[in-house]
Amino acid sequence: MVKLLRNALLASAACLSAACSTPGANTSESAQGNVRSVVASTQPDPKTGGTAASRDSSNSPSTRSVYFDFDSNLIHPAQRPAVEANGKFIARKTGLKVTVQGNTDERGSREYNLALGQRRAEAVKQSLVLLGAANDRLEAVSFGEEKPVAKGHDGSAWEKNRRADIVYSDR
Repeated sequence: MVKLLRNALLASAACLSAACSTPGANTSESAQGNVRSVVASTQPDPKTGGTAASRDSSNSPSTRSVYFDFDSNLIHPAQRPAVEANGKFIARKTGLKVTVQGNTDERGSREYNLALGQRRAEAVKQSLVLLGAANDRLEAVSFGEEKPVAKGHDGSAWEKNRRADIVYSDR
């Protein structure tokens, strides 16, 4: 009985530790796989010769926000067309300077949210670079929870605030 209780406590501690460290883990292997999948979707279609991004009607860079799941910096498949459209646009516009601003919802400590916002901004920046944007024209910054677009304190507001904004400016 004591052995069973000890094993259960160890398993609980391991799960808790893994849950706390998950966001940091996203910046390495998971994030690289995430970026590879964004780039893979821009490969030419053997049937049409076009890419997934060029076939998508939301190819306009007017969509400049990339939304994230709770406590994650992985780019969701539904957000890939926005990243791809912006990456291609930035690659073509050589006089453009871009800031990727990472944001979070209000939950979590200020420090944690700043770090998570930075990981989100870096994930989008890395994807843009792999899509052809020049690294020296991109900057990733975090605002954490400081710049919400929705002021509520519910799931709908939190969903809108978990994002990275792609901001263009002339040099």
